[in-house]
Amino acid sequence: MVINSRGPTHNTTQQTPTIQTLTPTSQRVHFPACPTFHSIQSPTPLRPGTSFRVKILSNTPTDSTFLAIGVALRPYSAYYHVGWDFGSFAYHSDDGKLFDGTGQGGFAWGDPYTVGDVIGCGMLLNGDLYFTRNGERVGPVRTVEGVEVTGVVPAGWFEWRLHPTVSACQEWVVDVEFEEEGL
Repeated sequence: MVINSRGPTHNTTQQTPTIQTLTPTSQRVHFPACPTFHSIQSPTPLRPGTSFRVKILSNTPTDSTFLAIGVALRPYSAYYHVGWDFGSFAYHSDDGKLFDGTGQGGFAWGDPYTVGDVIGCGMLLNGDLYFTRNGERVGPVRTVEGVEVTGVVPAGWFEWRLHPTVSACQEWVVDVEFEEEGL
């Protein structure tokens, strides 16, 4: 699985993310410092039983810097962070909230994350999603069919058409790694 750079199409002089292949399943992405959003998105959808994780290597902290890691229908708007628009779900770095594509304020999901953290996103066999922070599931605990589960996002009705997507505002460097068996 690979990722593609997706940036604003109205201004071709604007910097876009650079992507360096590290291994067949791992890539380094450098999001440039600029006042707009940038997104990268895999052309291959996340499949049941698979996951990806993002290791945050560096950023240039400002009042308006944040990262969003999640999944979205393809193509996804280059003008919104993943999670803000319909057909997307994402865990955001600045406030630790899960955004579910409604354009609203998000849901308390986990702690904010930053440089040194590894954020994962996986798809369960039924199509629902989960997120991890440093290998531990994040999100509220709830009971599903008599079993307590942590941080499950009902997304199966998208019929597994959700693509791994990472969005950034300001400068970030991350490694993205794809796995076949979940985190």
